[in-house]
Order: sequence, then C-alpha cells, then structure tokens
Amino acid sequence: MRPAMWLTGGGEIRQTADVFHAAERGPAIVNAPCHGRRQRPDARLGFVLPALVALLAVSTPAWGLAVAPTVIDPEVRRDLHRGPARVLVELRVPGGLTPEGDLPGSAAVATQRGAIAAAQSTVLTRLAGTQFSVLRRYEAVPFLLLEIHGDALAELERMGDVVARVRVDSRKAPMTPGARP
Repeated sequence: MRPAMWLTGGGEIRQTADVFHAAERGPAIVNAPCHGRRQRPDARLGFVLPALVALLAVSTPAWGLAVAPTVIDPEVRRDLHRGPARVLVELRVPGGLTPEGDLPGSAAVATQRGAIAAAQSTVLTRLAGTQFSVLRRYEAVPFLLLEIHGDALAELERMGDVVARVRVDSRKAPMTPGARP
C-alpha cells in the first residue's frame, strides 16, 4: 500500500494512507488541514461526476442511440448549384404518424398535430443563422416547405434526429377534368 500525496491550498505537499481503497474501510477522512476543515478525498467526485453526466446529456442527442441519417435527394444539391432550392422537408415525429381518421378522437388528433408543430419548430430553431424561407407549415402532415441555400441544407443534413428526408418540391400543373395521370 503506497501513501497518497496531494497539494494543499497553501502549496504544501501532504501525505496520508492509501485513500484509493476507502470503499473497503469505509469513508476515509484526511487529517491534513484544508483551509481549517477536514475533507474527504472523494468529496470532489460529488461535484465532478454529476457535472460530467450533465455535460454528456446536453451534448449527446438520445444517449447513444443511433440517429438515422437524413436522406438528401441528389436533385436538391443539383438545384442548389443554380441558386436557392425549393424543398419539401419530411420530419420524424416521435411515436410515428397515424392517419387522423385512425386516431381514437379529437384529443389524439390534437396531440399528433402538436407533435408535428413541435418538430417543425425544432427544425426552424436549428436553422437560425442560415439562409432559408418558410413557404408553408403543414398542420396534419409532418412536412415543411422551405426555400433554402447551401448553408441551410448542411444544417438540415445534421438533423437526423428530426429530419428524415429533404427532396425538391416540384410544381405540377393541376389536372384538367377528364385528364389521366
């Protein structure tokens, strides 16, 4: 058993019995003065460990769960070479999407629409600082219609936790009566 050494607040080097096996003997108290009070050697862990866990929780989206990548259709990148692109952003909604007609009631419809609105808000918040315009927010389906520049596409690509796919919005002429698709 090797004695442990540490530097006190006054710059002195102190020595005590092995404190690394304190769990075997119970809590160890270091008898060296530390600004007039006695301190447990593991007292710093009481602050460091929770701070580390909090930092990891904030910086890791879904605690180690794999986030599916955002699918970017090749046409989006092609259109961006010519200027801003009009895109349809498909969102991931927690719990998936159920057709409104299959939901048990108006409360469930309101809950699902709230989840869609929350996902839309998350995307728009994360796009702050990039060049984009909101063309349409849909109420009942998890989509956003945006006009974006390259920096916004790069940001959308990093949002795999909330964005499933980005594709070009193509305008189609309305069908006339009697026309076939």
